[in-house]
Amino acid sequence: MGAPNLVRGGSLSGNISALELACDGLIDILIADYHAPAMIAAAWALARAGVAALPAAVAMIATTPAAAVGLADRGALVPGRRADMLVVRELGGVPVVTHTLVAGEVRYAAERRARREDGDSASGAPARKRPSPSSADG
Repeated sequence: MGAPNLVRGGSLSGNISALELACDGLIDILIADYHAPAMIAAAWALARAGVAALPAAVAMIATTPAAAVGLADRGALVPGRRADMLVVRELGGVPVVTHTLVAGEVRYAAERRARREDGDSASGAPARKRPSPSSADG
């Protein structure tokens, strides 16, 4: 079922609500064909609505889809699998990805990115200067 439908509270085309189907136990997999961030938001929405515990809701966007398409090397954090993982924090009630690990290696870290943009005081690296609009031409 489409995760954006669940996040929006209904279908863009007037079809059945994903939340209604989830409440009836009729959803195993949540997907997003046009808005990938909706997958995490949908898992959180299911948990907030009391439809599924957060681990079960996350399984709908990770373990179950991976198994359905035959990706036996991913979808769960167990020995011998890839160890693809998102670390998510709730900020202001919104789930936000803070880290992405692919095959066990950090590929994105929000804190590192912020330090690179602002200057890493721990390493003494200076902040990157951004040109002001008035100085861009001269």
